[in-house]
Amino acid sequence: MARLAFTRAGTGAPLVLLHGLGLTRRSWDPVIPMLAGHFDVIAVDLPGFGGSEPLPAQAEATPAALAAAVAGLLDELGITAPHLAGNSLGGWVALELAASRPVASLTLLSPAGLWRGDTPRYCRVSLLASRWLARRAAGPLSRLVRYRLGRVIALRQTHGRPGQLTPGYARAAIQAMGTSPGFDAAFQATVHRRILATAPIGAPVTVAFGSRDLLLLRHQSRHLDQLPPGTQVETLPGCGHVPMADDPGAVAALIIKSAAGWPAVKPALAERLAGRRVSLTPVTRRARAAGRGRQARAADGIPGSTGKPAGRATAARPGRRPVPVRWRGRRTAPRAWGAGQGPNGRAGCPGAPDCPAGRERSRAACGPRWSPASAVASALSWRAGSWRAGSGTGSSRSRRPQPGAGGPT
Repeated sequence: MARLAFTRAGTGAPLVLLHGLGLTRRSWDPVIPMLAGHFDVIAVDLPGFGGSEPLPAQAEATPAALAAAVAGLLDELGITAPHLAGNSLGGWVALELAASRPVASLTLLSPAGLWRGDTPRYCRVSLLASRWLARRAAGPLSRLVRYRLGRVIALRQTHGRPGQLTPGYARAAIQAMGTSPGFDAAFQATVHRRILATAPIGAPVTVAFGSRDLLLLRHQSRHLDQLPPGTQVETLPGCGHVPMADDPGAVAALIIKSAAGWPAVKPALAERLAGRRVSLTPVTRRARAAGRGRQARAADGIPGSTGKPAGRATAARPGRRPVPVRWRGRRTAPRAWGAGQGPNGRAGCPGAPDCPAGRERSRAACGPRWSPASAVASALSWRAGSWRAGSGTGSSRSRRPQPGAGGPT
């Protein structure tokens, strides 16, 4: 069994941090001080990376084999059910570790392996090019990253804010990529494999991708249905594939939140999602698809929402047939109009005392919500109608009388 190097800091529940392919435990250095106040943090070098010995030559460096090596370290330390957090390949290893032993929580930061078949060619070419440059041009790159523009050029694909990184961090990243003896074995072992963790895990699972992750593309390497059911999905704004250095505070807060357990899902929502491998996000997913979003929010009991489909609705007006209008913006809570003061501001509308519903009428029932666009459209239509009525031939509306034509002078 390979001996693993690790760093330990803090007190509390054990938290194991696993790095990505071509990196070391030093990639977690920006967040360890924030996490040490809440956990007993153990940052581990995977076999063949950093200060850890590689696996035996006859052993294939699959994510399961790497997870078995980490499990051996945890047994030596007497840790039974730790919190796990992994980035890239480390997230894949964390999933394999959670499948073989109890864990308290699981946080996956841009995990590798969420592709449909083999590793996408784009990812393979990007990693091999980075490895080749780090090995063949380590000296020029180390001098280049002394400058902000050089760090942007060298680390733009893996970091969302490379200009904010320190030259020391950039040099350490280049050195780790070029000198890791376990890179080639781990790379070859993952080319024809992928994550397929459809079995439930008895612990909170959270996955997060950086909004500037240029390595794991959305349409290639983010198939979330291959993760355990009930996985929480988050986004790290402004972060790249290795988010720990881009926004340490956001990453630390995400790990702490995942370890504490997410709030319980509403029964109606849980019942609707039963048996489906979908992600529940605290923030509503982009409209959830325009028409379904409003109906879904109404089914979940969210105030101010209705079950009407999005698009064209019909608003009733007194004395006229229903006129189709397009609703814009978010519906607001029902508003009580005063007597004779409906949404159109004139007597006789549904808000008047003679309305069967009395004074308690909402915008949705009385008519479309006012907006600048609707006001401009109403003014233009009135002007057009007035012009046609005043200048059109044969109009039922008389023109303005002229002096001496029998009218007042």
